[in-house]
Amino acid sequence: MEKNQKRISCKRCQQRKIRCSRTFPCTNCSTASAKCEFRESDFKRPPVSREYVAALESRIASLESLLGNLKAADGDERNQILDDLEVQDYVPSFSGLPLADEIALSEAMTKASFQEMTDGSMIYHGPTSIFQNEVSTSMYPTSSSTASKPSAFHEDKANLTNQTMRLCIGLFFFWQYPLFMFIDREAFIQEFEENPVDGNFCSPPLIYACAALGALMSKDPEVRPRAQEFANTAQTILTTDEMGISRPTSVQAWLCLAYYETGLSNMSKSWLYTGMAFRMGQDLGLQRDPTHWGPEEKPNEANPFPFNNEFRRRIYWGSFLTDKMFSLFLGRPTFMYENDADVNINEPLPHDPPIWENWLFSHDLGFLKTMRPAGPKLTLLFNQQIELARIVHDMLSQTFAPKKMKDPAARRWNEVSLNKLNARLVAWHEALPTNMRWKKWFTNKDILQPNVSILHMFYHSTRICLNLPFLASVRHIPSTADLADNDDDDPETSSNNPIIKSLRICQSSAQGIADVLQRFKSQHTLGNAPLIFVGATIVATNAVLVTTRRQRGGGGVPQLMKDTLLPVFDSALKDMSASYKLAEEARAKVRVALSTKEQHRYDAGGGQQSEVVPVGLDGEAARSDEPVAVVVDPALSGSVPPPVTTAIGSGSTTETAEIPSFMSPEQQGWQPLSVLDGETAFWGNLGNDIFAGSELEYLDGVTEFDWTDRPPIP
Repeated sequence: MEKNQKRISCKRCQQRKIRCSRTFPCTNCSTASAKCEFRESDFKRPPVSREYVAALESRIASLESLLGNLKAADGDERNQILDDLEVQDYVPSFSGLPLADEIALSEAMTKASFQEMTDGSMIYHGPTSIFQNEVSTSMYPTSSSTASKPSAFHEDKANLTNQTMRLCIGLFFFWQYPLFMFIDREAFIQEFEENPVDGNFCSPPLIYACAALGALMSKDPEVRPRAQEFANTAQTILTTDEMGISRPTSVQAWLCLAYYETGLSNMSKSWLYTGMAFRMGQDLGLQRDPTHWGPEEKPNEANPFPFNNEFRRRIYWGSFLTDKMFSLFLGRPTFMYENDADVNINEPLPHDPPIWENWLFSHDLGFLKTMRPAGPKLTLLFNQQIELARIVHDMLSQTFAPKKMKDPAARRWNEVSLNKLNARLVAWHEALPTNMRWKKWFTNKDILQPNVSILHMFYHSTRICLNLPFLASVRHIPSTADLADNDDDDPETSSNNPIIKSLRICQSSAQGIADVLQRFKSQHTLGNAPLIFVGATIVATNAVLVTTRRQRGGGGVPQLMKDTLLPVFDSALKDMSASYKLAEEARAKVRVALSTKEQHRYDAGGGQQSEVVPVGLDGEAARSDEPVAVVVDPALSGSVPPPVTTAIGSGSTTETAEIPSFMSPEQQGWQPLSVLDGETAFWGNLGNDIFAGSELEYLDGVTEFDWTDRPPIP
């Protein structure tokens, strides 16, 4: 019998803990005349982390607690608990119908078709559409019909395919592409050179929108200022020539413009653009997978990139991911629900010859070639982002749903929801392939790919956004000194209190974001960082401010501002300000609130307010050129009055309040800078001594603080 070499030991040798020859069958099993079995996958699996095990244990404990409450409750209370519990309903089949009629009924419930309008565009109609009837003329998507007839763009090809545009397009795909996977890069590049005006994968508004984002990544002082010009041109074309006509490239262009406006801190505008893109995608029927309607058109020599199913899937899932990211960082309801679609997941497509690499070298852009090692395939990494976006959707639509918070009886189940989502996030992280994992220890040969850094920025931001609102809704958290005796090797499992768990998670993820920022800065430059870096840095800044202030005095509380992660995030925002106005405004807002403080001194004859003393983040006096005021987009910040603090004399003592019972905050506009309004106002009114190097003992004096815009905690 021919023996095949394996990578791991067989099951019998693993159980007996003996050396295996790693052949099939192995020597030990052959000698013992025993059955030799190997796992289906002969690759070594990484060990399960303690964090993952702890998350599962916490989930099991929550379910056991639920069963205990059901057992102890009376009839009415038990019914209330079961009503609040969300379970998947069992839907019986149409058992009374013949099989053929049952199949026909199921197909009728999902019936859909495309119809051609007078302007030549193809629009989607679902089963309840008034145009879906017996006498209407229905069509099914093909490479020609679904793409819609091209309109007459009044753009000169020379304006679209010059060297400046090529540079901006190259920079866009090199630095930003992992956030914009709804664009098929290879198909776009090929049509960009051959047919940039009226192609199926490339159009003037999409070219200008991509160029606007790419220009932000340029160090050329003549190229970077043209970003706004490109964005304005794309918007003009979409709102004049293309308004009222749905095209796949228009969906892509609106999404690109939404990201661009976000970088400019125009949140309301970007939110509007995403809504237009989502609605246009529904008009095109992108939420329905064409494999349910007919065979997919295959590539051929005449058209190597037909309007195929994969192209439609890219746009749909890219829109889905964009929806979750924008809703996460702005704290707003999601738009796209997965139950409204039946689109399959994306699959990697082979590109032979390498169109992207060849295009770069043919236009003297070889310095933008993919960094080696290339890292994971972009499509596989995109699918991981989608899985994470699903968790974000459940987080926003369930845990922070305002209507559910109105029922006091349902609030006690927020701990279960928080535990479940934290466990899902950890499980997602543990299941990442090896080439997508974050290496804490690395060498100069380990190049940090932008796509991997984006994935981990999204992950850590999600963890903070999930747990931080719960921390912000309580008055104080015990200091780490009080918990030191109970800490084990894994700080995130040191306590069963959900507030303490949320504290540990926020601290850990803030450190994770800082690690990505510092490594990206050392290997590349934060001036070329993708836009999600700005949102993640703002979220991490929120976490540092909230967790530091809500911890009571103790050995675990930093003694100086420079001992926190704030200087790291401040430096990162400064570097990213060159490309994104959002980073500049966020940094200015934090520095103004932390630097300009009012120290109230009162003499025996009455209170007299002292002068305003500007002090930097590092404790030194701020320079005279530091900003003292900043105008921020109203969509970025809410009006949070500064909290009231009570001065306590040096001889007074502080009464230690009990940890409040676990309650979930009602969902409000959880925007990136809204937390900073209240937090920085608090820090800015504390006095000079904190920034001059004194200890943070003032935290012991803040015993009854609660956010003024939140309901009081009973």
